[in-house]
Amino acid sequence: MNTGPYFLSLQPADYHVFPDGRVLISGTHTLNDPVRGFVGSYELIWFSNEGYLDTTRTHRNANGVILGLRRATRR
Repeated sequence: MNTGPYFLSLQPADYHVFPDGRVLISGTHTLNDPVRGFVGSYELIWFSNEGYLDTTRTHRNANGVILGLRRATRR
């Protein structure tokens, strides 16, 4: 997972795979993508269905590590 030039996972935590193959990963990660404005620490990172850092999504910061993702249930 840490083989790309833009992404380094410092503390991976949880993930969710969407039906179209995209993946959302929580934890603490470092991005180095100054062209798109993503430089520094991020807690939610998107990957495309091909396994690359998804440059069409907005990666998110938080005040601390996001350890888990919970699926919402319908009522």
